[in-house]
Order: sequence, then structure tokens, then C-alpha cells
Amino acid sequence: HTKKQKPTHYRNFKPLRVLNDHKTSKDKKAKKQIPFCVTFEEFEKISINEIVEKFEKYFPCVVGELTPEMKEKIKTKMAIKKYHFITNWRVEATCQEVYTTLKEANDLKRWWYSVYLDVKTLEKGDANGLGKIVELYTKGWLPYTLKWQFRVTEVHPNTFSGFSLEAFGDFVGRGIWTFEQDGAFCNIVYDWEIEAEKPLLKYLSFMMKPIFSANHLWAMQKGLESLVLELRRRKGEKNVPLPPPPTFPHNLLNNNVL
Repeated sequence: HTKKQKPTHYRNFKPLRVLNDHKTSKDKKAKKQIPFCVTFEEFEKISINEIVEKFEKYFPCVVGELTPEMKEKIKTKMAIKKYHFITNWRVEATCQEVYTTLKEANDLKRWWYSVYLDVKTLEKGDANGLGKIVELYTKGWLPYTLKWQFRVTEVHPNTFSGFSLEAFGDFVGRGIWTFEQDGAFCNIVYDWEIEAEKPLLKYLSFMMKPIFSANHLWAMQKGLESLVLELRRRKGEKNVPLPPPPTFPHNLLNNNVL
């Protein structure tokens, strides 16, 4: 057996720790990325597909004098499987009502079931939900589904000003919910920054990123519609319409998990 050779431009860097394939908060194992040095000219020759395929193991560090234009090209190429969305909602409710509704993850499959097909709490966390781990099976307008988990990393139970989460599974990243009272209304901001790990999203991001982004926007629009209806129900209003249903094929399966 021949010994595997290190990448040509490998240097003696310490491996970088990355969040990947975490199953519970007790998981301490994480895959490592090996940084290696390349010149800008060499970096330009690396195809996008090659970056995506090898990204989990190798991480290119571009060395030498770099112009602003070169840095922008590097940033664009390396961000191919990254997504960053900021969603703004405004609902007639108190921040406490919104906070209470959104933090109860297990209820999402009841009132936001166009997106949340199945939700299971794996770990409850503390009395305020800090450290809670939730497993989710979700979809958007497109027929593909996502399996992922989140861990609650920050809560504000006294001010009801929001909470933060860390996501892992078919994508990894973080989400930040922020709530601000404005008279009778609550202004809601959701800052969602992730990297795709599901093969469909990961390997086709360079070609279908606009479609995947539109899929997320559809999901959040249905979330706003569903939240408004759920707040009306919680206030005791009668004959509130049902929330928007999921798209094909789950609209024909009574939302059963495939």
C-alpha cells in the first residue's frame, strides 16, 4: 500500500474545527478541514465543483498580494454554497405573544405545516428552553425536503426580544429571531445564515441558487400568513381559516412524512 500524499500546497497549519454531522449536544466529534496554500492564479483554476466536493476536507488559503478585485472573486467563489436571508415581518401582537408562539417548536407542525412536516424535541434544555435540541423535517414550495436539527443558543424570556439557534444537518449555520414592540405591532426580523450540506443544494448551488432562495422566500411568506392566523386563534377568535397547506406531494398525503 502506498502512503497517501498530502496536497501539493499543504503547509503545517493546525486543522480547523467545523460544525458538521452533529447529532446531539453530547456529540464532540467534528470533521476537520486541512488548510493548504495556493496562489491566486492556482485558485482561479480550481473549479466550483471541485471546491464543493473537497471543501469538507481541504480549505484553500490564497496567499500573495491580493487586489480588491481578486479578494471579491475569491469571496464570490467560496460563498457558492452559502445562503444569507433576512426576513422582516410586522404583526399586530405583543412581542410576548410572538415569542411564546415561535419558541414552542413542537407546535410548528400544527400551525406552520406548509413548511414543518414533522418536529420532535430531542432535549428540552433548561426552564427557558436554552440548550433545547429539536429535530425537524421541512420543505418549501419545491418538492425536495430537508432533515435538520437546531440547538437554542440564546433566549430572552424577560424582555421577549428574541432568541437564537444553531442549525446542523442538511445545512449548518445560525438563525437569530429579533422582536421589537412598535405600538400595537411587533416588528420581527429573522436573520438566517447557513451553508448547504444536502447534496441537491450543495452540488447544484452554483446553478440553482436563485431558485433555492426563492423557495426560502416562499416558506417565510407562508410563515407570516400562518403566524397571523395562529395569533388570531390564540386570542380566542372563532372560525379562523386553516393555515396554508404544504405543496405537492405532501398536500395529497395529509402531510404524512414520506
